[in-house]
Amino acid sequence: MHKKEAIVHLLEKYQSGRLSAEEKQLLERWYLASLKAQPFQIEEDTSFDTLRAEIWEAIMHNVHPNNPVVYVRPYRWLSAVASVVTTFFIAALGYWLFFLNNNAVYITKTAAVEEVKKVMLPDSSIVWLNAQSTIKYKKDFADGRNVILEGEGYFEVKKDPSSPFKIESGDIETQVLGTSFNIKAFPRERSVDVIVKSGKVKVGKRGEDRVYYLVANDHLSYQTSSQISVEKTAADDAVAWASGRLQFTEKNLKEIAAVLSRWYGKEIIIIGNNLDKCIYTAVFDQNVRLEEVLDIISSVNNLTVKYDKEGKRVQISGKGC
Repeated sequence: MHKKEAIVHLLEKYQSGRLSAEEKQLLERWYLASLKAQPFQIEEDTSFDTLRAEIWEAIMHNVHPNNPVVYVRPYRWLSAVASVVTTFFIAALGYWLFFLNNNAVYITKTAAVEEVKKVMLPDSSIVWLNAQSTIKYKKDFADGRNVILEGEGYFEVKKDPSSPFKIESGDIETQVLGTSFNIKAFPRERSVDVIVKSGKVKVGKRGEDRVYYLVANDHLSYQTSSQISVEKTAADDAVAWASGRLQFTEKNLKEIAAVLSRWYGKEIIIIGNNLDKCIYTAVFDQNVRLEEVLDIISSVNNLTVKYDKEGKRVQISGKGC
C-alpha cells in the first residue's frame, strides 16, 4: 500500500470510529510532518468546525509564525489552504474534511466489568454485550444495518430480507438476514468465534472471496494466522452468559481463567504446565464472587489460589491433573 493510500485508509477508519490509539498517533505524526506544527489530539467527539479551525490555525501559524491568524470566509477556505500547503496534503485534508462534514453520528455502547448490557438497535434487533465488550453503529443505521463489535455479543436479529445485517469483528465479517448467534472477538485473544443458535449466517474474511455458511450449532473459529475451522458445538452453552450464567462444559483451566478474567476484571495467572490438563464442567451464577468460584474449582484438584494485596491479580498453582 502506497503512502497516500495508507493515509486515506486511516482517515476512513477515523471517520467510521475504528481508529486505534496506535493509528491515531500515526495520523498525528503524518499531520506534523505535513505542517511542521504543534500536535493536537484527535478526540472521538471533535466537531467539524472545531477540527477545521485547529487545522487552519496551525497552517497559518506555520506560514506566518509572527503574524496573527486571519480567518477567511468559509467558501474561500480550501482555496486559501491550497496556496500554502502541498498538493498531497490538500487532497488528503479535503478528503478528511469532506467525510467529517457529511458523516452520520456513531453510537457506541460498552459493557463494564461484571455487566451484561442489553442494547436495542435502530431496527429493533437486540444485542447482549458481555463484560468489557463494545459495539458501534451509525445512528438510525444511516448506511444500512452495519455494526462493529469488539469483544463478545449475542445477537437476535430482526428479519428484513431487503437489508442484510452485517457485523465487523476484526478481520471477520458476518452477514445475516434474521437469526440468533454469538460472536466473540476480543483483540488480546487474537481470534474470532462465531456460533449460530438459530437460522443461517454467512461468514468470511474481509477482502477475500471465500465464505462459510453456518447453521444452528455450527462454530466457526478464526485465528489471526488465517486458520479457519468449522465444527459442531452446543450453542446453548456458548450463549449462557447472556442469561446470567458462567457455564463451562469440558473446559480446561486456561479457558476458564480467560472467561473469569474478563468477567471480573482481574488478571489470573496459572503456574504449572500440567494445570491445562485439568478439565471442568460447571455452572455458576454471574452474581457469585470470584473467590467463591475459585474456591470450588480449586477444591476439585487441590489447587492453591493466592490474591495480591491490591486485589487485581490472582495466582493459581498446583500439581495439576
